Amino acid sequence: MPSELLDPKLAVEVLQKEEYGPDEAMSEEDTFIDDVCEWLRDWIHSASESEREQMEPFGFVFSGEKLTKEVLPDGEQAPHFRSLKTNNVSGTVHACTLKLKSVVRRTLGVDASGMLLWIQQTVGPDCTAVVFVPRESKALVKRAADDVDECQVVLFATQKSQQVFDFSQLDTMLDRFHQEWTSSHMAYCRVWKTASKRILKEYAEVQIQGNLLAYLRWFVQPQGLVDEEIVTRKGRTDIRIVRLNQRKDVESAILELKVLSHKRDARLWALEGLQQVQDYRSTIGGSGEDYLCCFDARTTDQDIPDVVTACNGAGVNHKRFYMETN
Repeated sequence: MPSELLDPKLAVEVLQKEEYGPDEAMSEEDTFIDDVCEWLRDWIHSASESEREQMEPFGFVFSGEKLTKEVLPDGEQAPHFRSLKTNNVSGTVHACTLKLKSVVRRTLGVDASGMLLWIQQTVGPDCTAVVFVPRESKALVKRAADDVDECQVVLFATQKSQQVFDFSQLDTMLDRFHQEWTSSHMAYCRVWKTASKRILKEYAEVQIQGNLLAYLRWFVQPQGLVDEEIVTRKGRTDIRIVRLNQRKDVESAILELKVLSHKRDARLWALEGLQQVQDYRSTIGGSGEDYLCCFDARTTDQDIPDVVTACNGAGVNHKRFYMETN
């Protein structure tokens, strides 16, 4: 394992050096999703590749203040999730409280899409669900406010997929993300409400941010930290990548995402994003690669000259990704 990988102790150093803004309480939904993802990371490293290849998708459901037996009334009581073995989870859905306690389990034996639809129709559309696909080491995350076709994809690194990350790869990673996830209405990130009229879904920017966050975590972690919505005294930034190099110096990259559309002045919206990048960098100091990533849903595939000039003058990388609907 390369010497520059970021272990938990070094992660604390990074957070201290980067001077996190004031703490904000996580919602119960975010806490539940984090609990599930943490368990999945541990589980992946304990289960062999051959075991994962033979397993069916399995899921986790959280429904606020409801008791788990109310969420899955025909399910059976199961042990605290920390004690489950790998052969107990294939093809099952689990209603859990926070920290994955008070587990009620039901066997379904369907694919990931079928499990999500079953959860939405049976448990209700306002629940939070995470469905994990062992063969692909990925999770589909459905938040309470979203429909099943608006799931975020979280990819998990395995021993087979792990590779060494450095910041010189970031530009190519962003290009590849666009090509696979946002380049057209048929790409993985389904942000169009009516593609033929170039009408976006209401929270397209949030959806792109969530998918890009998961994508970057897949390639960067555990060799660095990838987090989002970092608070400083001057505001927030969308995504940040941090790692310690061999000299234990902090290296970072800041990404501000903006979706350009006919709903607002694209020039002013992009320049506001540039200002957010500059504000954040001036707050934390240090050096690193800064990016303004504009996902362009306008009818015309054309750079905005003032934005390009301003980014060049500020030393910020300007990336504009045009989203096709043809």
